[in-house]
Amino acid sequence: MANNLYNFSCELSAGRLVPCKDQIGGLNKIYLLPYSETLFNKFTISNNEITEIGTLTLFKYDLRPNSSSLTSTFTSNPVNGTTYYEQTLAVSLNKIVKEDLTQLDKVLKGRCQVFVLDANDNVFVLGVRFGCDVTAGAMETGTAKADMSGFTLTFTSQETEQYIVKASSGNPAEASYPFDGIDTPGNITITAGTTPA
Repeated sequence: MANNLYNFSCELSAGRLVPCKDQIGGLNKIYLLPYSETLFNKFTISNNEITEIGTLTLFKYDLRPNSSSLTSTFTSNPVNGTTYYEQTLAVSLNKIVKEDLTQLDKVLKGRCQVFVLDANDNVFVLGVRFGCDVTAGAMETGTAKADMSGFTLTFTSQETEQYIVKASSGNPAEASYPFDGIDTPGNITITAGTTPA
C-alpha cells in the first residue's frame, strides 16, 4: 500500500542546467511607487513573469555601481504549511542635499512598492501585495575623506510570491527601457530625478 503522506501537490515540472558565466552582480536603478493595494490587479502574470502592466507612474532613483543590493530570503515551515519570501533591498544614495530630506521623510513614514533593475537588466518587483517599509537607514557624513557622504536605506517586504518583469532588450536607448519587454510599455510613466547640485 502506497504512503501518500509525503507526496507533494506542488510537483516539479522542469530541471536546471549549469548556466553560462555571463552574469554580474549589483543594481542599476530602483523605481518607487507609493503603495497601491490594487497593484497586483494591474499585472498580467505567467509563471511569475509579468507580461503586461496597467497604467503606473514610477519615480526613478539612479544608483552608483557596487553600492546597493537585493536579497530574497526564503522561509518555509513544513509543520505550519507556510512559505514566504523576505525581500531586503539595501540602497546607498550619494551626497546629502536638502531636496532629499523631504522626499526621504515621505518614504520613511509611508509604504511603497519597488521595481528593482539589476546589472543584468532584470526587473524585480518588491512588495506587490503587502508593500515595502523602510526598516533601517542613516544619513552619513563619513569620517575619512574617501568615505561615502549620503543616505543608506533598507527596504523590507514579506511576500508569498516573487515576480520578475518580462525581459527587456537591454538597450537603455529604448524609450521605455527597462519595461520595453512587456506588451504594454506605453502604460508606464517614469519620472526621473534631478542631479544633486
